[in-house]
Amino acid sequence: MRTKVLALLLACFASTAPSAAAVSVTLDAVTVHLFLETSGQLSADVTSMGFFETRNSKALGSDLPENEMYDSFLVKSAFSAGQETFQPGPIATLRITAKKTRKVIVARTIRDLYVGPSGKTYVPIFVAGRQCEPIAIEVKSGARAIRKELEFTCGE
Repeated sequence: MRTKVLALLLACFASTAPSAAAVSVTLDAVTVHLFLETSGQLSADVTSMGFFETRNSKALGSDLPENEMYDSFLVKSAFSAGQETFQPGPIATLRITAKKTRKVIVARTIRDLYVGPSGKTYVPIFVAGRQCEPIAIEVKSGARAIRKELEFTCGE
């Protein structure tokens, strides 16, 4: 009898407990912004410009000021969730590789992500140092992967 009462009480409490369904964080977008040395500002997303190229440390692009120099860039990954949440553990991986040699330039794991009440958050990864070869940037989160390619060059 005592076992039946205990089982009944556990069943009642379990059915009235709030649902602890996990809110999933999703990867929405990846943008790349040059650090412009002359102005000290970040550029618009160079992967969405109609025209973009580099020569030595000079950045040329349809949405870039003339005679602008760069040395570093920022990769910004955008994430969202249906509501405010904290997702512990690994969320995504970012990998930057040289396209010709396949050498890994940067490899990072994005983990322990908090998404506030707005439902959006951004993770910046700053890459210091001039790149003199074409690169591929790939961010993977779950089944979603976003790949961006930039044709960095150096030389006269």
